[in-house]
Amino acid sequence: MPPANPVTVERILKLLAKVFAKFIRRIDAIAVRVSLAVVIVAIIVDAGIVVGLVYLLPQPSSTVSKSVRKLGLKRLPEAVDLGVYCGEPASGNLTKGQCQWEITDFDKVCEFQYSASPLPRPIHMSFSDSSNLSSGQCYASNGQVAGGVQMSDYCNVVLPKRPAGSTYEAAPVANTKRWICERKLDIVAVCVSTFQLSNLEARIDKGKVVCYAHR
Repeated sequence: MPPANPVTVERILKLLAKVFAKFIRRIDAIAVRVSLAVVIVAIIVDAGIVVGLVYLLPQPSSTVSKSVRKLGLKRLPEAVDLGVYCGEPASGNLTKGQCQWEITDFDKVCEFQYSASPLPRPIHMSFSDSSNLSSGQCYASNGQVAGGVQMSDYCNVVLPKRPAGSTYEAAPVANTKRWICERKLDIVAVCVSTFQLSNLEARIDKGKVVCYAHR
């Protein structure tokens, strides 16, 4: 038998080495993919467990609830609707802590202000400076000047006053043709007036006035 060609044997060995190397790389790639898949599955499972525990465990209460528990207060049944409390046509503005109402019909204000005047009707308002709502004057139908108005007086006649004795103040709204009647709110007084109980406390929670009694 003729001796094996050393060049041929060397080439075969190199070819086998390349095949083996490719096989090893494929095994490594498969192992990496399998490991990565295992890690991802583990993360998903862990996340599911965490989320489940979050929903199962008691949820943290609001700051208001914590302070209420700390002081030993008992929540009264219903939150106070400021729109109802302020009374129509006023509305409640919890952000500013007040009851308020817009005045847009100034002729009505003049009619109110000079209701006892013998001047011919109708009485209307006209502004000497359209950019200055404080420049308004009331005029009779014959053009005679009746005079100015007291917006706050008008507010306090037209709007209900709760609790009794509270008063409104009127102020022009910049860059508009409106005046606002405003009355500051004491939310504790709101609770006392609503529930007719003393020694109450009040909190603003989720846009409403919530009243509490001491246990």
